Formats: sequence, C-alpha cells, structure tokens
Amino acid sequence: LEQHAGKETFVALERRLRVYHTALWGRMPPMRQAPSDGRMIVTRRTSFASGIITVPASFPGHRGSEADLYRAALAHLGAHFAYGGALFPVGQLKPMQIAVVSLIEDARVETLAMRDMPGLRRLWQGFHVTSPDGVATAPSLFSRLARALIDPDFPIRHGWVDKGVRMFHEHMDQIENPGLSRHIGNLLGNDLGQTRVQFNARDYVVQPVYRDDNLGLWDFEEEARRPPQEQIEFETNDLHRTEDGRDPRSED
Repeated sequence: LEQHAGKETFVALERRLRVYHTALWGRMPPMRQAPSDGRMIVTRRTSFASGIITVPASFPGHRGSEADLYRAALAHLGAHFAYGGALFPVGQLKPMQIAVVSLIEDARVETLAMRDMPGLRRLWQGFHVTSPDGVATAPSLFSRLARALIDPDFPIRHGWVDKGVRMFHEHMDQIENPGLSRHIGNLLGNDLGQTRVQFNARDYVVQPVYRDDNLGLWDFEEEARRPPQEQIEFETNDLHRTEDGRDPRSED
C-alpha cells in the first residue's frame, strides 16, 4: 500500500542507499530489510549487530523526505562503524544509564564524523525538532540533550541537560575515546535516576528518528552468559574451603 501510494520505501531506495553509503564511508556492510515477525509489530529504527545493518521497510508517521531520512540513518550507522569501539559491557548499569550512555555515544561519533565531513551537520540537525520546554520526562530530556549536543543555538532550560552539555564539551580532548561515553553517560544516568523522573525501557524509542536503536553498542550476550548471583557466591566461597570441606574463615 505504501508503494502504491508513492511512499519511498527501503526496497525502492536500496540501490541508491548502497551507493550513497559506499561513497561516504568507502565500504558497505551487509544491509537487510528488517523482517516481519508476523505479529504486525513495526520495526521503527535502524539497527546493527555483528557488522550487519538492519533497516525498517519504512518509517510510518514520518513527515518529510524518506530518502533524506534513510541517508541520515545510514550516515549515522557509518559513524558508529568508523569511530566506535568494542561493545560496552552491561555490567551493573540500569536501563536508564544504558540509554544515556548510548545517547552520549551517538553524539560522540557524530561529532567526529562532522569534524571530518562538516556537511553531515546539515543532514542530521534538521531531524532534531524537540522543544526546550514542556514536561521533563526521561524521553523528552534525552531528546533535548541530543539536540543541544548538535545544535549550538538550542536554548537549554533544564539543569540536567546543561550538565550533560558542559561535561561533553569539557572532555572534548578525549572525544576519540569511546570510554568517554561510558563515563559521562553513567554519571548523567545516575543523576537522573536520583530524581522522580520515570523511565520505561520497554516503551522507549530512540529520538530523533534517524538514529539506530543502539542495541549494537552493547554486549548483551556476555550478560546472558554471566552466572546467577547464587552461583557466583558459591564459587567464591568454594575457593576458601580446605580439602576437608571446612571454611577457615568461620574459625576463630
């Protein structure tokens, strides 16, 4: 129906997008259209994992050029491949902290990409349309911080957003280090977690629309392989036992 209505879909644009990405970054990772899961759940953001790009068939509800949106999305993914590092370990981070670390990493790789190719700012900045005002929900604050980090003229009217911008610019000498995103994002996420701002990770969708879902930044498989806490404690205690099974720590 979208194709018959004249809507620009991934299938219609695929060849041009491949040429565009190759011209911009000198390489074209494997790219696939996001498969349907049969439950009418629409994939809303691009994604990447193991070097493979997954792209939505279309972006329902988006107003504007679909071709520009796909180009912005692929340019952003290319920045991750060009300037990113190893997968971030999840560790003890909470979902809100993971979201903020991912946001800072998005801004970091885009800053490096715009340093080398200044024209990318015009491509990306137009998709940052959030308002500086309104109710301070977690998603709205994320959108404001994302815009403030790419738009120097964006008015900052919230202390948390101001702190994020200041920390980012104060550490500009470390901009090439992916660990910067982990450091800043962890602190900002912890600060936000101390407030009454609620964050629903299940319903959260990354903004603006051209940015990926950030799942490709994290080593969730390592977290799944981690033994349960009970097993960790058992193994740790077992190291202290003597051959006869006694625990010398319990003896005076």
